[in-house]
Amino acid sequence: MDIQFEHPWFCVLAIPVVASVIYAVLRRPATLRVGAFRPFRSVAGRHGGDARFLHPLAVPIYCLGVGGICFIIALMRPQQILREIEETQKARDMMLLLDISGSMKAYDVGGYDNLKTAAKAVSEGDVRRRIGIAKDVLREFLQKRPNDRIGLVAFDREAYVVSPPTLDHRFLLHHLKSLDAGMFRGDGTSITTAVSASVERLRDSSAKSKVAVLFTDGRDNVDTGVTPLQATEVATKFGISLYTIGVGSEQALIKAPGRFGNTRIRQIDSVPDRELLRKMAESAGGDFFAASDEEGFRQAMQKIDRETAVEVKTRRYKEKREVYVIWVVAGVAFLLLGEFLQRTFLQKLP
Repeated sequence: MDIQFEHPWFCVLAIPVVASVIYAVLRRPATLRVGAFRPFRSVAGRHGGDARFLHPLAVPIYCLGVGGICFIIALMRPQQILREIEETQKARDMMLLLDISGSMKAYDVGGYDNLKTAAKAVSEGDVRRRIGIAKDVLREFLQKRPNDRIGLVAFDREAYVVSPPTLDHRFLLHHLKSLDAGMFRGDGTSITTAVSASVERLRDSSAKSKVAVLFTDGRDNVDTGVTPLQATEVATKFGISLYTIGVGSEQALIKAPGRFGNTRIRQIDSVPDRELLRKMAESAGGDFFAASDEEGFRQAMQKIDRETAVEVKTRRYKEKREVYVIWVVAGVAFLLLGEFLQRTFLQKLP
């Protein structure tokens, strides 16, 4: 039977308990008062001072001491290990880079025969926005990866670090829910800035696997003085793998305010720079995926998960049983026994 202690440092309390027992035995007063000690001197010489430790009248003191030791063991919180389980977990640090520019409001309608039918489907709510699909897929990904430290960067013409890599996925999901396309400037897409922000957060990580995943439906159209490929080269120097996902189909619609305050649906040209995204992924040891719809998005995330997994063996004690109650009961029993003996069979004479 395997036993472990949750608070083993309480064992130091046993030192004063043992010392108190020894002191109490050595100073135990005489049980019979006599006028002269001379008649008993020969007997004391034969037995010596150590006889006090073996005297029956010391038994109550020993019982009290054992009771105190039992309470100390209870404070140490002994636990019986019922089953030991070895699990294999995935461990990595990851940054998710989500495009929230205005074009992410678009509806991909590549599966419809004509724009009229597609526009009707959009107006009736049968088609979802790109940003909504992206957030749902990312939420599913986060919920399945409790052992990964994951961070989030939202970007349009600038990058906003929503969260650094963290195991607090509830916090991350809360802030992911609050994101929306076009919520900031929304008038540009800076892939370079997004990649640079992920490098800044992952460069000092000690994880075995460092990954950045970029989701965008546009082209890098903000001049920062650094190209996306140059930013990718910096990422590779810090051991960061980059995966890119080009979101959106060739045929897309968007809702826009009309001239008279109404809402009109119009077609937009919002196709990601797939060639650039492919080059970025290849140079950083990752992969490129084209996600024209929700199913393509999910398949891309599943493949990224398989490719970036790092197995770490950890040993965990899953099933324990607290046994401190037994020691509490034993302590009370010894205390009561010691008190009972002192007041009955081993009572001292005045």
